[in-house]
Amino acid sequence: FMERSAGSVRVTSKPGQGTTFTLYFPRHYPTDNKGELADENITTDFRGNETILIVDDEQGLLNLTSETLNQYGYNTLCAANAKQALEILELQPVDLLFSDIIMPDMDGYKLAAIVKNKYPAIKIQLASGFEDNENINAVDENLHRNLLHKPFNAKALVKKVRELLDEN
Repeated sequence: FMERSAGSVRVTSKPGQGTTFTLYFPRHYPTDNKGELADENITTDFRGNETILIVDDEQGLLNLTSETLNQYGYNTLCAANAKQALEILELQPVDLLFSDIIMPDMDGYKLAAIVKNKYPAIKIQLASGFEDNENINAVDENLHRNLLHKPFNAKALVKKVRELLDEN
């Protein structure tokens, strides 16, 4: 996680005094102006009006993901866990399931397997801040290979969502 965030960790330990973990995060991500202008020109391509079910047990991330997708025109439904997500799917048509992997009770891979079996037309995008190879065999390899790694920015999120929705 620290490497993907372009940060680092320093650990110091002294017998009888304890251990200190110091986390260093960058203040900003360097960009060149040319890349920023190119991104501005293509953001409209990521807009949509499809319905996306977002599942994340961290309320702040759930709200942020929903707000971001709403800003790009998507309709969002939110669930704090897999059980809520399955209840919503019984009542609402959904085009894409966007789920965190690490959640209590049922992880994102198990949720994806149920959704894929019960609602095969729904596209599935998983996200995680952790490497998790434990349940990789629960669903097809594409879900693991196309995992969106946290932290991600708004453009990475909407780009991934738009590409997945546009797949045949």
